[in-house]
Amino acid sequence: QSQESEGHDRSSIAIPGEQSDCITQVAAAAKGPVILVILSGGCVDISAFRDSDNVDAIIWAGYPGMYGGQAIADVIIGRFNPTGRITQTFYLSSYTDDIKMDDMNMRPNSATSSVGRGYRYYPGKVVYPFGSGMSYTTFECGDVTESNGKLMTTVKNTGSVDGGAAVLVYFVPNKAGENGVELKRLVGFGRADMLKAGGSQQLSMDIYPEFLNGQEHKDMDGKYMSSCPGAM
Repeated sequence: QSQESEGHDRSSIAIPGEQSDCITQVAAAAKGPVILVILSGGCVDISAFRDSDNVDAIIWAGYPGMYGGQAIADVIIGRFNPTGRITQTFYLSSYTDDIKMDDMNMRPNSATSSVGRGYRYYPGKVVYPFGSGMSYTTFECGDVTESNGKLMTTVKNTGSVDGGAAVLVYFVPNKAGENGVELKRLVGFGRADMLKAGGSQQLSMDIYPEFLNGQEHKDMDGKYMSSCPGAM
């Protein structure tokens, strides 16, 4: 709680204290594969370890609760094939220098020097974008169609291991990033709980009501884009 708590916000999203040096030294000295497990409530800049030849894998486990250790071990030893997608953007630590914390505007604004916030409006480089997630297998998502307020797509397990897939569907405006127009927005998601290697499943997903009933959907000046696990 020296880093963050109910009444204490972080002033930096870098790895705190001596932890970065500790990870670096342990990873360099290790004789076998190194898996870095991050327990944090929010994003931290782990780009150095993402890019390190000495770190073989990274798991972000959030605050996993009393059975978190068992769940993490199940993923590491392959008893469970992970299906999660991260719920936030993982920014570089320099982002806190670029963003003004008293400017709550989401869109980039040259007049106020705001660089934008979140996956919808921030166009800069990040450590991991919103929705990132990996699996021990690979997936392929088809084109997205819409019918009667539902989004449909097909997800196929193209790898050699059985696994589940959380599929995200975005709306991408034709003028994305221009004059305050969002880069993309999440409008629906679905899940294939378990697909055999080589198997496929058609998903039918509800469209978020605020998009379905909004002006963007009425104008439909853009396209839908599906995102499978492994897509960055």
